[in-house]
Amino acid sequence: MPAPLPEAVCDEVCRLYLEGSTGTEISRMLDIHFATVYRILERRGICRRGYDSYRHYTVDDSFFDCIDSEAKAYWLGFLMADGCIYLGKAGNALVHLSLQLKDAAHIFKFAIAIGSNAPIRIIPASKRSKGSYNIQPLVAINVCSYKLAQGLIKHGCTPRKSKTLRFPTTVPDDLLNHFIRGYFDGDGYLCCGRDNTWHCGLCGTFEFVHTAQQILMRECDLRQIKITRCKDIYYLQYGGNRQVERILDYLYRDSTIHLTRKYQLYLKFKEARKHVEPCAA
Repeated sequence: MPAPLPEAVCDEVCRLYLEGSTGTEISRMLDIHFATVYRILERRGICRRGYDSYRHYTVDDSFFDCIDSEAKAYWLGFLMADGCIYLGKAGNALVHLSLQLKDAAHIFKFAIAIGSNAPIRIIPASKRSKGSYNIQPLVAINVCSYKLAQGLIKHGCTPRKSKTLRFPTTVPDDLLNHFIRGYFDGDGYLCCGRDNTWHCGLCGTFEFVHTAQQILMRECDLRQIKITRCKDIYYLQYGGNRQVERILDYLYRDSTIHLTRKYQLYLKFKEARKHVEPCAA
């Protein structure tokens, strides 16, 4: 069984295809089988030319031009965590978002927010579990819009952002909780330990995580803790029910958009907090 291709190669396949190269040309350039090219495109939810890719779908191209609402702040944060941008030639660009099948409703929320009727597709699970191979079905949307992509890039949501992502300076202070909640829904976690102590956190580049920590310290009256590192990923992790409660109450303050699965966990946490002694941590 051949080894899975690195993510960088899969990204290059998508970029070249969006720029207009054919599957055969990409196969020759990257020295991979042309069938592999199309499998990568299928897994990324990118349609082959000559079919759906030439159809035109609606979208609010200016949605991310100015971050001036909860929806714009939230989806900017979520795409910084879980979205991908592919830029091609001659003004071609694609905004891609894929999630686990159990979070399919969230993809529909995104499509409604940006006013798009682009098709939402299910990407079948792959048999292999390493590299770019997904081990469970995904649901994905691809929105072809150069202006929408440029709006995201302007705020720091760039192609190949995993090692370069920075916290945006374009989100107003009164919308920061919505932005961080969006990122938290994509690259954060909330869980309860065996001792009924809850923990929450998020991960990303050091620059992003450090700035997020400074905001949470200011808004949630938190002490500064060490940001941990595993390879090229940095983690901000808080434990203790009082601290976690302050963080979550800030993130969900005045919120109408959230990942249902995590929001239900937040409600479970709040319910549990009603049944503890006032002095409990």
